[in-house]
Amino acid sequence: MEQPNAGAVTIDGLPVVPGRLYPVIQGRLFFTAHTGRDMTASEIAARPLLFFYSSNEHEDYQNYCSDFGPVDLATVVSFCRRLSKLLNDPRLGQRPVVYYSDIDIESQTNAAFLMGAYLVVTLGWSPDDAAAPFHGIQPSPFKPFHGIQ
Repeated sequence: MEQPNAGAVTIDGLPVVPGRLYPVIQGRLFFTAHTGRDMTASEIAARPLLFFYSSNEHEDYQNYCSDFGPVDLATVVSFCRRLSKLLNDPRLGQRPVVYYSDIDIESQTNAAFLMGAYLVVTLGWSPDDAAAPFHGIQPSPFKPFHGIQ
């Protein structure tokens, strides 16, 4: 059986590499970024034992002036419900799920935020535990949230 990038656990010192699988829940849920539809199609064809999933929810943030923040609560709830339903879908069994975003920093940031929110809200993880899978990605590909300046 194909293993979902088992070496990705030790990723210190590496930026997000398009297509690299970063474990969020070891063996079950992964994060990655793709450069476009062609890359996504190629990854799906190359890794048939993985289930690739994305949504536009990580792109839903509507900024006001120059602020940048996480998506709204309704988006968080919707994402958590969708991901939970997917991870519990009997048709997938224990097939690993890969949530992917576009490669741009805002999409990666909000995708990571949504995945962390899922871990806290749905699975009951502490915020520190939910953030831990993303701390090893260095230099950080994530943009700090900030209010209007």
